[in-house]
Amino acid sequence: PTENPVAKGGRIISFDYTPASDGDETKSFQVGKNAGMGASQIYLHWMDVETEKEIYGKNGLEEKLRAKNSLFSQNNVKVILSVNEIAETGNKMPKDLQGKALDDSEVIDRYKKAIDYVFEQLPNVEVDVVSLGNEVDSYLGGDNKKWEQYTNFVNEISRYIKEKKPATKIGVKSTFDGYTKKHTEELKELSNNLDVILVTYYPMTWGFAMKDPKVVREDFNTITSLYNGKEIYFAEAGYTSSSITKSSEEQQAEFIKQIFIAWDEHASQIKVINFLWLHDLSQETVDYLANAYGLSDNKF
Repeated sequence: PTENPVAKGGRIISFDYTPASDGDETKSFQVGKNAGMGASQIYLHWMDVETEKEIYGKNGLEEKLRAKNSLFSQNNVKVILSVNEIAETGNKMPKDLQGKALDDSEVIDRYKKAIDYVFEQLPNVEVDVVSLGNEVDSYLGGDNKKWEQYTNFVNEISRYIKEKKPATKIGVKSTFDGYTKKHTEELKELSNNLDVILVTYYPMTWGFAMKDPKVVREDFNTITSLYNGKEIYFAEAGYTSSSITKSSEEQQAEFIKQIFIAWDEHASQIKVINFLWLHDLSQETVDYLANAYGLSDNKF
């Protein structure tokens, strides 16, 4: 433990409880619960929710959502819900909407129906926050027109969800570098009418080598200063242990320790930290992610 720990208060530890190699998701969920998990992420692309025009929940999705509704509600675990119009480097709208502007009236109307469907499958859980995209800065890049369209979309959908679920917070996930270096102005404007700053955080170089874990405290100071007055959720936080990324299990453990030291220093502003992941991903998932980012680097 750290030398001067601060009381937990209303802070929440969350896990993306990826299953172990045996595929037993329930067992993995219990690992998270035993470590104090109070929330977990449900991560969806819009095109996987609505596989055909206004057809929802195919390919086993409805059964999976209902199972999570039961498991989470029985264990008093809140939901960090991500239903992505855009994510990483891709547009995640249904096929028949591809090519339309991000704030097209049909796009907005269809998304409302899709998010309604997802909420209907989760009647017994507390959805603490909804993210309307994932690492959106990676997709929007330097395209001012897309930033404007996406901001319009977010504002409209945020109002819609708040009318139905006033206690649910709304945010948009972007990378730490996006929030603090590359797209600070765009993300500040985007976040003006949102409840929380949702950040993904993996302290590494552009060559996928892990930074010294001691950068955590400086990084936490940076983002809390830039977004002073806003609640911050680290919607994803992670640190590899592989020697190929110039890391180790000892460094990974030190990263976790530094997270808690820095979190205690900003306990009033940082409300949630969601650790990714509890187990290594399958090769199939790794290949999918590499393709999504267009990267073949073995370190990635």
